Amino acid sequence: VCDMLFGCSFPYDIIHVAGTNGKGSVCVKLCHVFSHFYAAHNKTVGLLTSPHINTMRERIQINHTMISKYDFYTGVECISRMEKELNIVLVSAEMQTLLAFWYFNVKQVDMAVLECNVGGKYDSTNIIRKPLLSIITSISLDHTPSLGNTVDRITWHKCGIIKHDTPCLIGLNVQREFVQKYIADGGLDAPLYQLTESECTQWETYDDLNIEMVKRALNILEKHHRKRLHLVFDALATTASHAVVETLLKIKQMGRLQAQTINYLQVLTRVEKMPRYTKYTRAKESITGDTDVTLILDASHNPHGLEMFFKSISKQYPRETFVFHAIYGSKQRNNLQECLQVLDVNADFVHFCCAELLVSVSDLKELYQFKHAVLLSDSDNDKGDIHLCVMRALKLCVQHNNRTQIQKRAMVVCLGTMTL
Repeated sequence: VCDMLFGCSFPYDIIHVAGTNGKGSVCVKLCHVFSHFYAAHNKTVGLLTSPHINTMRERIQINHTMISKYDFYTGVECISRMEKELNIVLVSAEMQTLLAFWYFNVKQVDMAVLECNVGGKYDSTNIIRKPLLSIITSISLDHTPSLGNTVDRITWHKCGIIKHDTPCLIGLNVQREFVQKYIADGGLDAPLYQLTESECTQWETYDDLNIEMVKRALNILEKHHRKRLHLVFDALATTASHAVVETLLKIKQMGRLQAQTINYLQVLTRVEKMPRYTKYTRAKESITGDTDVTLILDASHNPHGLEMFFKSISKQYPRETFVFHAIYGSKQRNNLQECLQVLDVNADFVHFCCAELLVSVSDLKELYQFKHAVLLSDSDNDKGDIHLCVMRALKLCVQHNNRTQIQKRAMVVCLGTMTL
């Protein structure tokens, strides 16, 4: 399909990023840096990332502007025609990747930062021939049904994005010896770099690690491609530009450690307009006092990611002074038990929601026995409706926070599959 659309040509520079956690944030930060300096020369940078929060169009952007509805539907229609001509069926990730490639070619971007969907070796983004840099941010167990249930097997999949004579940067917890052997066995002759502990000695949040990863990536790109990327690195030679970069690197991807204040009554006003949630209209009568609740949105959806999330918020929101209501959304069963274990240790209450009736709350109780946190539901038949989960968590936080002489303030952390 790619060959029929544009001759499988990629006439722009590419940075290819894989990894269990952190790859999306690294992609967004790299895109911010390059698009900032390229904009002064009327050059553009494309971004392909996932997941989205509100609309699928968020996944495909040029200079931080998501693909328009017109271009989205035009591209999908074009790819669908090719799909019918070839008598094949594309899965969602393949369609998304082809749409991004089609869009970047039509708009003639100068660079694209690509995030792998799942794994690397067999990922739909891996049809590219030679990126400027391959990055593997981190490795831990996730998507085990398709990638394997060992760290070695998952690392093998991620290593699939490494190309001959192309530098590769790996994260702190990636097994260097395994990657070196993969490169040697494949005769790839790819210079290998790794983020070191000395570069990450004083991190407070996982975003600090992502920032260090991007800084190291910029150093490698300057070493190997300074002439090609001179517009960026000539600008970075000035002290003022370094300050700009520091600011750009602090920009977070949507749905990553995203803290905000939510007013329960305002949310209630919106939800009660939905016919099947009319029972919440009566709740206003029993709610008085402060109705604002702190909520942190984060897309952590595997055991390692969840552990990193709770460690990241521990300084600003210590367990000694906060009660955590964790809303966890899931679209798959793999690693679910391990994820629930992390929530059990770090949260006080867990509200579970799932996709396509994946598992009921009663099933969940059989899957994992909570020892510390309390699993909450309206009934054992509660299938984890997202609206019910959010309203229940917010209401309980408001009721808790309006009690007299409370020692801890309640807040909500919304984790897992953000598209729910």
